[in-house]
Amino acid sequence: MLDQALKLVAYSLTPSWVAGIFTFLPVVAWLITLLAGLYSLYLFHLGAPLLMKVPEREAIGYTVALFAIAIVIAFLIGTLIAAMFGMRAIGMMGAIGRF
Repeated sequence: MLDQALKLVAYSLTPSWVAGIFTFLPVVAWLITLLAGLYSLYLFHLGAPLLMKVPEREAIGYTVALFAIAIVIAFLIGTLIAAMFGMRAIGMMGAIGRF
C-alpha cells in the first residue's frame, strides 16, 4: 500500500515540480504555478481510486482531506522556520521573497 501511495504522490505532484522551473519569471510564475497545482490536484483525484482503491464517490473527499492536511503541514513548517530563523527565512521556502 505504501508503494501505491508513493506512486500516487509522485505522479500527481510532477506538474507542480516542473512548474517550479518558471519561478524565475515573476510576471507569469504565479499563473503557471496555480495551473500546475490545480492539474496536480486533478491527477491526484484521478489516481486515488486506481492506486489507493478509494471508491469513486469518495475520491473527492479523499483529495480534499489530503489537500487540507498538506496545507496545515506546510503552515506548521513555515511557522517553525519563522520561529527558528525569523520571518526573512520564509522567503527561502520558494518564490515568496521574490515579489
